[in-house]
Amino acid sequence: MALANALLAAVYYLAASFGLSMAFQHKLISLVWPPSGIAIAAVALLGYRLLPGVFLGAFLINLSVARSYPVAFGIGIGNMAEALAAVALLRLAGFRHELDRIQDVISLIVFAAWAASIVSATNGTLILAASGSLPQVYFKAAWLRWWLGDVMGVCVMSPLIFLFARRPHFIFQLRRAGEAAGLGILLVVFHFTFKDSGMPYLVFPMLFWAATRFGRTGAIVSTFLVSAGTVWYTLRGWGPFVRATPEQSLLAAQSFIGVETVTGLAIAAGLSEYRKREEQRVQLLNSEAVKDRLSFLAEASAVLGSSLCYQTTLANITRLLIPKFADYCVIVRHDRNANPTVVKATHRDPVLEREVMPKLIHHHPNPEKGHPVGIALTEGKSVLVRQMSDDFLREITNNEEHLALVRALQPISYIAVPMRGGLQEETIVGAIICARTTLSGLLFTEADLAFAEDLAHRCAGAIERAELYASAQDAIHQREDTLAIVSHDLKNPLAAILLGAKLLERTLGTPQERPELVQSVVRRTIESAGHCTRLVENLLTAAKLESGQFSAKKVWVPVLATIDESISELLPLAAEKGVALRAIVPDSLHDMHCDRTGIYQVLSNIIGNGVKFTPGGGEVVLRVEAENGGLHFSVRDTGPGIAAEAITHIFERYWQQQGNGHRQGAGLGLAIASGYVNAHGGRIWAESTPGKGATIHFTIPQPAEAERKSA
Repeated sequence: MALANALLAAVYYLAASFGLSMAFQHKLISLVWPPSGIAIAAVALLGYRLLPGVFLGAFLINLSVARSYPVAFGIGIGNMAEALAAVALLRLAGFRHELDRIQDVISLIVFAAWAASIVSATNGTLILAASGSLPQVYFKAAWLRWWLGDVMGVCVMSPLIFLFARRPHFIFQLRRAGEAAGLGILLVVFHFTFKDSGMPYLVFPMLFWAATRFGRTGAIVSTFLVSAGTVWYTLRGWGPFVRATPEQSLLAAQSFIGVETVTGLAIAAGLSEYRKREEQRVQLLNSEAVKDRLSFLAEASAVLGSSLCYQTTLANITRLLIPKFADYCVIVRHDRNANPTVVKATHRDPVLEREVMPKLIHHHPNPEKGHPVGIALTEGKSVLVRQMSDDFLREITNNEEHLALVRALQPISYIAVPMRGGLQEETIVGAIICARTTLSGLLFTEADLAFAEDLAHRCAGAIERAELYASAQDAIHQREDTLAIVSHDLKNPLAAILLGAKLLERTLGTPQERPELVQSVVRRTIESAGHCTRLVENLLTAAKLESGQFSAKKVWVPVLATIDESISELLPLAAEKGVALRAIVPDSLHDMHCDRTGIYQVLSNIIGNGVKFTPGGGEVVLRVEAENGGLHFSVRDTGPGIAAEAITHIFERYWQQQGNGHRQGAGLGLAIASGYVNAHGGRIWAESTPGKGATIHFTIPQPAEAERKSA
């Protein structure tokens, strides 16, 4: 390594001597500085161990010119720091020496040329100013010249060194010798006509030809030759960049050199990327793997379309993926609360399928930012983890038990892809997680990721079809259940009406029994008819709320009068069951802004439910409070309460609380109440402790005081 450092120092010294031969404003500042590109390329290729060679070369050349050890030492440190900063930034950016990607060209220009050169230029001009050899009035101009010289040195020299380092025999590999000779002749002609031409940018078609036909080799060599020729002719007073002084001439030529260098590199890198993609595409299309996967996708379409059952569709998805594509598969979807939930987990190993996968379903993915499942479900982006580590397993698991289950599966490679549905693929139906384990020993690739995305889209369509079918079937069942319930519930009151009418008819001939019996029969007939009427009204109201035809017509109504009206109809039923029914309303509440009919219906349905399910000796209490710019209503009963698994369903249409082994009502009361509350912009919810009763809460927003006064 000492020999390598010594060789680099010698090359640096010679290149610097050439550069300083064109120093005009100051003997240590040149607009042409090849050593910067040489140093950065050497350290980038062979590592930081060559930094001493950079320092030694810079120190010796500056000492030979400045005759000052402190100045030479300080500038040498700055030049070494420039190379260190450039290489560090390039490595952070993922730079590749081949310069076969646009991002590599941009990294070289931005980080190695523009950014790192600031270090050397700033350090050098400050040292020269401190030593007294650079007047303050020239500081800004000197800094700019130093920076430009380093930038051009990196842009021109570094690509050439990278090229020779990787392809030292590239000249002998040119198969189109005649075409190369023609290009060379054109470049020579350009040089001879350069001194008399006012159009130097005519060289760009030749650079494009070189990059197109000979790739990076042609582009880099051509740009170097054009740059060198431009400097040589300009210093001799020839060409379109000649100005009053040689320094001004070089400054004018720098822009042309920069543009032609960056253009040549960018064209070559862009074409290289395009050719690689085309080669990969052709190889992919011609490979047997693609043929197999096309066949597999055709089979997938047939399998996924074979059933409209949701659970069967999930099973078909995992059956497709295992074991042909993955060793185990997990399907994740959002639950009612928008939390990621595992709905299917399957493994190719029957033992792990039986012992581990059922437990894995109970450990739902953590939706934190950065988690692959969260990225797939919320951002709609696919994630490929080619080689999994234990740290990665810890990141994607929730606790030690979850981690132990995943470790038992022995995954080594991981893919998470979103299932996109809808006409424009704007809906994320869920996510598919595929993993390969030590059973197969294979790692996923980018091609596997693209294949998984295609399959996931097909799976999303199958799931949507299954859900639509399930919804349609559910709607049919609900309609049939409702008709059965209504038919059953209407049968009894209608039978009572019919019986009462017949009794009334028979007793018309016995005047001594007529008054009392007629009164009783008429009362039962009216009650039965009223019950039938309420059932029909509930069905009509539910239909109106579901279709969105209801809109709250708000007026100011008395609070107490509305509550009394709702309770009065239920007092006879409560008294008959022995249930205490009361209301607690603060004296400060006088009126409220609402749809009177809607709120009356809400209170009647909720209080009626409380009375219905509260046994004798219990109580139902309605409480009203002013809270957060609105009114908070709560109806508490002392009935059996609501089971935890049922509390999320009580506001659904046709859902019924089971009581005493039989169904009660059409299951529309609380659904209608929820619809009215939502139409008012309020909120409704339930709280319950099984065995200790339940409380139904709802809120009705109220206008601000200013709006109330204006009304």
